[in-house]
Amino acid sequence: MTSAIALPLFDVLKSSCAASAPSDGGAADAAARMSLVAEHFVAAALDEYRHIKALDEVPEPEAPRYVFDRQVAILLRHMYDQWATYAESLLARIRSVQSSRPVKGLGELNEAIGRTRAMLSVTLEDLDRAEEQFRNGQTISLEEVRRDLRASVQRKGA
Repeated sequence: MTSAIALPLFDVLKSSCAASAPSDGGAADAAARMSLVAEHFVAAALDEYRHIKALDEVPEPEAPRYVFDRQVAILLRHMYDQWATYAESLLARIRSVQSSRPVKGLGELNEAIGRTRAMLSVTLEDLDRAEEQFRNGQTISLEEVRRDLRASVQRKGA
């Protein structure tokens, strides 16, 4: 299901369920149906997220180590951003109709949105700066980080 048509379809199904509920007295049936519809939309959104993530993680077959391709990164970031915008809208719609019946996958969708937004908060310029610092030897060893964390915990505990 593509996100371009998914949200309008969700809205039409929501209206259809709401319209049919009063006529046959089946408000509970309409809510249950809408929960099932929501589960399908959540599953489709999570599948789309997994496909984008799989594309992002495809290794370069002949590269001895990771090679950063800025054009690919820009396109993948755009895909992630479009997906997250769609998923946030879907989440808001589902929450507006959510009944007492939990919607499977809703927590996982929320977490995927959070991970995606966190990843997108690091700009390509941030990555460029980090790569430059690495090339210039401006790094901190893992042991230094551990030592600083331990010292910080000990200061707070004392």
